[in-house]
Amino acid sequence: MEQLLSIGAEALRKAALNEDAKAYVLNNEALYKLMKKAADRYIGGENLSENLIKVQDSNDTGFKCSIQYMGESTRSIMQAAKATDTLTGLHNWLLYR
Repeated sequence: MEQLLSIGAEALRKAALNEDAKAYVLNNEALYKLMKKAADRYIGGENLSENLIKVQDSNDTGFKCSIQYMGESTRSIMQAAKATDTLTGLHNWLLYR
């Protein structure tokens, strides 16, 4: 089982960094559902809102969590600025909640 999880994790990493592979997965409904089911074990959500809900639910049941905001798809200055704003917003939410 661990070997299968490792293979799945490596496939997810490759898909996240390869724009063509990512587009293929996103446009293939069956493959997307399979990959999402595997990824849900490791990620908090597809966006920050989903992530914060999952973290709060985990905190409420006694689990401590960390949040990593990954920008592997950031390819331009505009995207980098948006990612920076998102990360700053996350920091402020955590600081002042």
